[in-house]
Amino acid sequence: MRIEHSYKGHWLCHFLLIELFALSLGTNAHSQNRYSSNVIREMAETMFMTETLDTLRDGYYIDRFSWNDFSLTIFVEDNEIVHLGYSLFPCDTQDLILPAASRFLEQYVLACDLPLKRQFPIAEEQEIKGILYEQGNNNTIKQFAGDTSISINVSMINGKYYNISWVKSDTIKCSVLFPINYCLLHGTTIQESEERLFLDFIRMKDKQIEGMAEWTISPLDLIKVSDTNIYILQGDSIYVSELNNTQYYMVEDSVVEPIFTTSMPRESFSNLVVSQRVINEYNVTINLIRYGHKNSKATMPFSTLMNYFDKKGCTPYFGIIENTDSTMRGLLLLANIPEGYCHTIRLDIETNSIDTGKGIMQGRMMAYIPISKIKKLF
Repeated sequence: MRIEHSYKGHWLCHFLLIELFALSLGTNAHSQNRYSSNVIREMAETMFMTETLDTLRDGYYIDRFSWNDFSLTIFVEDNEIVHLGYSLFPCDTQDLILPAASRFLEQYVLACDLPLKRQFPIAEEQEIKGILYEQGNNNTIKQFAGDTSISINVSMINGKYYNISWVKSDTIKCSVLFPINYCLLHGTTIQESEERLFLDFIRMKDKQIEGMAEWTISPLDLIKVSDTNIYILQGDSIYVSELNNTQYYMVEDSVVEPIFTTSMPRESFSNLVVSQRVINEYNVTINLIRYGHKNSKATMPFSTLMNYFDKKGCTPYFGIIENTDSTMRGLLLLANIPEGYCHTIRLDIETNSIDTGKGIMQGRMMAYIPISKIKKLF
């Protein structure tokens, strides 16, 4: 089976690359797994698989379990079942095929075969959700699993839709189109997604990152700012040039160090947010603005928070909104283009705290904003 990609439209892409690995079942039951969505839990319960899933340690499990004589793919991450679906795509291509698209389809096709609680019949549900089969159907896809004569084309169209097609002898045998929408891709509602995000924040309260990841930057990768001793590692920008992930460094005797000093507060604030290379002891209190004007607050180490979003596939973009002698305010935009959303966090920091690299930042956050709505703000 061949996997091909095609991309249409201008968009910024950050792939969530996941290393494939499979671990053997433990001889003793592992601590009970959580589920990344209510629908995955309901699927597991309907299939009477919860006890089995509770024994699985972190890793990929492909073709080890089956349902209705079709192999299943299960992915466990941080002791959480994050994927449960049919094995519709080869295991050696899971990190090449846009995981957001392939996981959704594997899970959705399996869910359609299960007697889950539904508000609408499946055909009507597909129409409401914008899932369109231009050719073939769910059963067609299952017939192609493991067929080495089939090539699979995956397209992201204008950053708004995924299209997956199965091609044999230059003929499209099946083609499905669906929106790039976080709640659709994960089978959640916005209320459930926000609640799960907030619970993750609570769990991060006392979780510290064990040291900083080692990094090496060559002076040859840096661009010197004229008439200064500042060097920049040019990053991408999103929507406007002021929202970017450019990093700032000093170079002395070929030694490269990230700028973090009160004499250059704007560059220091940017480095702290986007580089993950500034050793610090900051905590951040996040005021999460939730659906229905419900607010929830949680405090956690800032480096832990940024590491969490990095693992979720979010790319940070940051810009300074306001800079006074005593405080700075910036906007952090966390973009996950393959899953169709952005988080925004307005961050406030006391400028003199840069002297010590510790303190409490304040953050006002709106989560899971559709990309299309973010674009209207800029």
